Amino acid sequence: MDRAPDATLVLHFPHRPAAGDRADSMRLAREWPLLHRLLPLYSRVALVSTDPGLAEFVTSLPGFGSGCTSLVINPITGSTGAMEPQTIGRAVASVCTADSVVVVRTSGLHNAAVSLAMIAALESQGTPARLIARGSYLWSRAVATQFGPHSPEADEAGRLEGDLCRRADVVVGTSADMLQDLAWRYQLNPDRCVMIPRFVPTDLPSTDASDRNPGLLVAEGRLVASRQMSMLIRAMSMLPAEIRERATLEIVGDGPERTQLEQLAASLNAPVRFMGDLHPGELLTRLRACALYLQASESQGHPAALLEAMASGAPVLVAKGPELEGLVIHGQTGLRLDPTPEAFALAIEEALGDADWRDVLGASAARTTRTTCGIEVVAPREIAVHTRVIASVLSAKAAA
Repeated sequence: MDRAPDATLVLHFPHRPAAGDRADSMRLAREWPLLHRLLPLYSRVALVSTDPGLAEFVTSLPGFGSGCTSLVINPITGSTGAMEPQTIGRAVASVCTADSVVVVRTSGLHNAAVSLAMIAALESQGTPARLIARGSYLWSRAVATQFGPHSPEADEAGRLEGDLCRRADVVVGTSADMLQDLAWRYQLNPDRCVMIPRFVPTDLPSTDASDRNPGLLVAEGRLVASRQMSMLIRAMSMLPAEIRERATLEIVGDGPERTQLEQLAASLNAPVRFMGDLHPGELLTRLRACALYLQASESQGHPAALLEAMASGAPVLVAKGPELEGLVIHGQTGLRLDPTPEAFALAIEEALGDADWRDVLGASAARTTRTTCGIEVVAPREIAVHTRVIASVLSAKAAA
């Protein structure tokens, strides 16, 4: 379809005080290969962020322009820089008119409160709005894993996740299992549920084991309890001395548990290096160079770094969990392990000792991931969802 008149796409980047000032610029760079393909549908993209350099950064992105402009909304309130959902909602509504077509697309189900506040503020002033609830993992399950299934935190996450999914015009998940779980939990109409995997870049060739650093292991993620980085640190400390001398685990990411994890690594004399947040290009370079990529969390769905590692030809070792069953096939596209340090230590030792085996796993992972999650496969599905929700607004306007 042609670009709708005065159509605005709203993207919200959750406020993370410990993530660094340029975190949103890095996240946008990572998502840009997909997002820029949506620009022909919109006249404007509104980015809700605390990143002070985002407005300038957007103009440097390849392909930006062609009649679509950007607007960065920075609704900081209070001395702590907190972003209250109602404040964000009013800030978004203030730049949209009743004649606009507004599509709010979440960057995860954990953005429920803010996304719902945006929709409420837009509708209260008569602006036609649609909501695409897009997530790569079950937020409620991750919270239940971290705090306990009957904790107040888990109850609140389930309530917000349910409110978001029931209100959404389209619910997008990265796997059929994820969507079936959401539909069952929140009584969703299957017609409103669409499976779109995370995309992976396919413009770079995969890397063989012979061209990789045989002692480099990589794990990526926000340093919070649910990511289980402590399990990987303990696993590294359990490796035989001769392997610890030549192997290093690089943990990419930042978060509130960093100091605690650094202290754990030091106390165990584990060969671990903390890299902090990296630009997506720097991370991709490490993924193309590492001998193994590790993920200990059982509830993170389809993390971008895991998919990028597989697409690059890196062998992956992941904790068993229902959300990765269709992606990491044990013994074919990676190894699915019991979530214990002992299981990871044994698998790391065996994999580092067999380059041919790593090559077989990596090549299969690259082939499968590029076929199912390549940008050429994912982008048309994403475009179809946005075309669908914009058309529903225009149809409603024409019938009024």
